[in-house]
Amino acid sequence: MGKGLIRLRSNKGFTLLEVILVMLLLGILAYTIIPDYKATLEHTKSEVDQDNRIFLNQAVRSYMLDTGKFPCKLEDLIAMPMDTENWQGPYLDKIPDYPLDPRLNYEIDPHGKVIVQ
Repeated sequence: MGKGLIRLRSNKGFTLLEVILVMLLLGILAYTIIPDYKATLEHTKSEVDQDNRIFLNQAVRSYMLDTGKFPCKLEDLIAMPMDTENWQGPYLDKIPDYPLDPRLNYEIDPHGKVIVQ
């Protein structure tokens, strides 16, 4: 081939317009997905809390049926308290964490109801 051919310049990068377009599309995608993700995460945490309460209430009820009284604290479901007879536990392996706020914990009131404090 001869010297008269024009050599085409190769593009080895993206134009500013292409980069802005991709960033805009990623922003729109994030704007639509993130609220759904947060709502799903909160719903899942709420369901975990509900399951934890059911599990804890069942353990409290088993403790009460065995000993004739409610536990003073949830730790009594894991290790036998000193002043308790007919303890058939452990009723729990561990006390679950409260999923909706890590600063709060499950507790038990004097009537055997599981509460969060």
